[in-house]
Amino acid sequence: MSKLLTIAIADTSVIIRNGLIILLKHLPGIRLQIIEIETADILHETLTLNKPDILFINPSLVGYFSLPSNSSTSVSFIS
Repeated sequence: MSKLLTIAIADTSVIIRNGLIILLKHLPGIRLQIIEIETADILHETLTLNKPDILFINPSLVGYFSLPSNSSTSVSFIS
């Protein structure tokens, strides 16, 4: 059985989020838990409560928050 991969998608556009979700769910042999983040306001709280393996983030959200530069977690950031 494959490992569960937790992916967070941070984007204000429901079209972008749903498109990524559809693409990710079509990847064979991967079990996914997907977390949708709709606004920059809830991004920090969501990432604190849920430790995703991968974060897809819309670059237009940059500036509304800061990511830790010396993070002890192994989250991959994709923008």
